[in-house]
Amino acid sequence: MRTIGEPPYLSTLPLYYALRELGLPQDFEVSRARLSHLSERLINGTIASGPISVLTYLQHRDSLELIPNMALSSMGAGGSGVLVSTKPIGTSAEFEVAVPSLKDGTVYLLRWLFAEMFGYEPLLVERTGNPEHLLQEHGAALLFEDQALSARYHSPDLHVWDLGDAWWQCTHTPLVYMLWVVRKEVPEHERELLASRFTEAKRNLPSLKAAILQEAQEQSGYPAEYLSNFWSRFNYDFTPAHQTSLRLFEQYVSSLDPAR
Repeated sequence: MRTIGEPPYLSTLPLYYALRELGLPQDFEVSRARLSHLSERLINGTIASGPISVLTYLQHRDSLELIPNMALSSMGAGGSGVLVSTKPIGTSAEFEVAVPSLKDGTVYLLRWLFAEMFGYEPLLVERTGNPEHLLQEHGAALLFEDQALSARYHSPDLHVWDLGDAWWQCTHTPLVYMLWVVRKEVPEHERELLASRFTEAKRNLPSLKAAILQEAQEQSGYPAEYLSNFWSRFNYDFTPAHQTSLRLFEQYVSSLDPAR
């Protein structure tokens, strides 16, 4: 039995709902875990396919194959990666931000975007925990996926800097949040079957919209309008523009950390 990774996020719920409705390929099962854990498992070979962070893919692409036309991205503000702050963002060179890991790809992105847009890098503190506590201690925090969605919904007075919007302003390319891959040792016919199943699941999304919305409301408690607005900001495609975005991201990460 081969395993497909599924992150437990509202941004990926529509895709996996459609995949289950369609039916998984024979001899495949789904395992849910945070993106960081799925990325690790893809690298160590304990799962065969699933989403992976952009930086991890770039570091280990020799053993991985991209599933055609599959990524999570936004052309502008996406809401999946945001910097939230109790004070205006970018107004002081002493701007401190709590981040989950100093080596996370999104943290490199944050550093580059800050330097481009404000002329300096923020002071980064490696911390995880409750976003409310992080904001109390550090004044700003880098949040992802459902934490980002929750902070914006429950604390509308916070200052929010959307990384997708900032990336679009700097590069005019979509910001890729995650890619879908399959390990290269998986037989070619199984890779092709998996790719076709994801493609068909994407194609079926419009017809499943009402059911997916109901499922998301039951899971999250958010109003339908809030969820629909969130989903309207991103897509699951991977086009030449996304490839350009990946090349730029790799170039900018290398400029910040030449050892990579």
